[in-house]
Amino acid sequence: MLEQTPTDAPSCCCSVETADDLMSRLQDRESEVDEDLSRLYKEASHKLIEHHHHAAGYQVTRDDDVELQEEIIGLEAEVSELSQTAGELSSRVKELDNTKHILQEAHDLAQGVITIHHTVNTCNEALLNDNVDDAAKDIAKIREIKQKYPKICEVCDNATMKESKRLEDEVCSSVRKAFDRAIIGADKDGVSRCARLFYPLGMTTEAVARYVRFIRQTLAEQCKLKLSSVIASNDNASTTRESNDGDRDGGVVVINDKYVNTLTNVFLAVADIIQDHQRNIEEEFGPMNFVMVLRGLQAEADTQAIAVINRIRVSRKRIMKDFENTGDEVMEDARILTSIDLGQKDAVIDEMCIIAQRCNQFEHYIHSVSRQVVAELSSEDHKKLINDGEQQGEEGRNRVKNKVDHNLTYTEDGLAVITDLTETVQDIMGEYVLYERSFILTSIIKAIHEDRIDIDDPQQMTSSVVDDVFFVLHKAIQRSLSTADIDSSCAVINHIVQVLGNEYKSICLDRPLQDSKRNFASFLAHGDYILEAISGDNDESLGQGNNSIAVSTGYAHLHTAHHHHPLYLMYRQSDGETPLDVVTSSQSWPHALSNTALSAVYVDKLRESAASAAAALTTDNDVHDKKEMFLHTIQQLEQVRSEFDELTHLGCKMCLHQVKVQYLSPALAGLDGINYDIDEDEYNDYQINDPFAQHFINETDIVLRFLRLVLPSSCINIILGLLVDQLTTRMERFLLSSSPSPQQQQQQQQQSGIRFFSILGAIQFDQDVRRLLNYFTSVSDVI
Repeated sequence: MLEQTPTDAPSCCCSVETADDLMSRLQDRESEVDEDLSRLYKEASHKLIEHHHHAAGYQVTRDDDVELQEEIIGLEAEVSELSQTAGELSSRVKELDNTKHILQEAHDLAQGVITIHHTVNTCNEALLNDNVDDAAKDIAKIREIKQKYPKICEVCDNATMKESKRLEDEVCSSVRKAFDRAIIGADKDGVSRCARLFYPLGMTTEAVARYVRFIRQTLAEQCKLKLSSVIASNDNASTTRESNDGDRDGGVVVINDKYVNTLTNVFLAVADIIQDHQRNIEEEFGPMNFVMVLRGLQAEADTQAIAVINRIRVSRKRIMKDFENTGDEVMEDARILTSIDLGQKDAVIDEMCIIAQRCNQFEHYIHSVSRQVVAELSSEDHKKLINDGEQQGEEGRNRVKNKVDHNLTYTEDGLAVITDLTETVQDIMGEYVLYERSFILTSIIKAIHEDRIDIDDPQQMTSSVVDDVFFVLHKAIQRSLSTADIDSSCAVINHIVQVLGNEYKSICLDRPLQDSKRNFASFLAHGDYILEAISGDNDESLGQGNNSIAVSTGYAHLHTAHHHHPLYLMYRQSDGETPLDVVTSSQSWPHALSNTALSAVYVDKLRESAASAAAALTTDNDVHDKKEMFLHTIQQLEQVRSEFDELTHLGCKMCLHQVKVQYLSPALAGLDGINYDIDEDEYNDYQINDPFAQHFINETDIVLRFLRLVLPSSCINIILGLLVDQLTTRMERFLLSSSPSPQQQQQQQQQSGIRFFSILGAIQFDQDVRRLLNYFTSVSDVI
């Protein structure tokens, strides 16, 4: 029989020597039991094998079968006894294992108590020698034992546990002080050395918080110092300007880039901090804790940037007072120009766009840095980071009382989606859109009242209003896109479309065309004015036909002072002799029409430049969708272009009507009096003295040469196209009024006025058509 082994667990208060002796005996007994169990299994296996061999060698007879059955029964009984013995041995082994485990725990617990006692002593010695590193390692060892054996406090004496707690507090305090000194002194080695102690001391979260707090404090001090310097500098400049200018209103606002540079320096300082500390923080505290640092930097950058922005807004408030409503004034009221300094307004609007640009660039930068860090995190750490962010956001919302609820949600990169700075920039962009609209309208008012025609430059076919207005519009679109705020850019485009389709079209295009129409018609009524205008163009012959217009030299003296401007005879005062001091598009119909044609071209260029600038923006997914919205918005300019083209076409149609009445209708009327039922002598006479085609070409050539001097080629082509259409219709009607019936020629001619063609007459008509076709083909690039 097997010897019984005690299984009761030893008391935890037994000595270590007794526990070691008992464990040694148990291990010896366990070895013996294992040997017996192995031996019994071998014997059972051997007997079963023998039984199998014996059974195979017997001849099955009735007598042998009885013997075999008895032997098998005996073997089965023996195997059953062996199996029962093996089961008992296995149960005993389990009991021995349990006893061994209990004794091992007791041994480890006792060893832990001894280690704590020893470590407390070594920690005290390290602190006496100011060896914080070794003391921290000792505390880390004690913390590890406490975490491994939670019940050790029940075993170890209270005095030792209290002493270990006191030492832990003292070491943590020493590490905090050393860490603060290293941060303040910019001692990277010291920071790294202390950082390695934070994790074993359980101070990682606290260390990161202290790190962030120090960085934020340093950043805040730098920003406040720079902002104070800028404020003092601007105050001194304002005082000096008031003294020099004798400003009675007081409070002169100095506009310069110092405030914007201060804001930029805030963001650059954050970028420098990230560059200097990212590697160390990730190595010592891990990537996830660096995202926490980024959150702190984002919050402090918001605070300091908002302080600078608020100062700028206060400083600029006086300049922009009530300016958002200025565009609603009467457009013809030039008095607002004397009370508005558009240069100052333009500078402030530029400043607002730069502020938004810098803020959006910083937001894009810090989120891109965070995305790179988060990409290195495991899925578990990333989930924890987002959950921590949501918890912080909820706590932040609970702290906001009697204020607008902040959307402190966090994106996948671990940073806040909407911050105080984001909301401030949104407010600025809302103001910017209103200011930009007022600036555009006020600039149009100014352009209207400063509209001029350079009568010293015959090549200049437009007045100044078109270039002035579209320069402002182009600048407005470009600076709205520079902010990277697509929503604001779309709002500006909508305002521009509205302004072009309403105020600009009615005041700068429609009205000058109507106001100058009578003056231009009066000018065209003087044929000698036209010939005088084209006389300095070139020395080529004006035509070979029968010209009824005589060249007058009575006004030659008026051309000498202004390089023979083709329309100078139209720019005279009521006495007919004195030149006008100022000429605008309202006094020159050709310039008004050229303004309309050029405006259509500029609208296309405006749309193309806006599309190109939008294509250069960042390709983030959120921006990509808004870029599509912007491209859809600028398509509204196509409608404006169509309206300007239609207005240009109407103007060209009116111009053709004027010149047709004065010069072309008499030549065209000659077609009705031509007889194409001619013989050979009459045909030869027509070859020498063309009664229609050449005369019409000569008259058209005079008009065309004049129009080329005062209108752009796009308008000339439209006028030529209209003229060809009318001429074709007239000649088609002339042909349809003819009849090929020679039997009743004389009777029908007398009764119905129907024309008849002889063979030679048809040839002459064909030559006239070909001559006209060749002429119009030579003078136009669209026919």
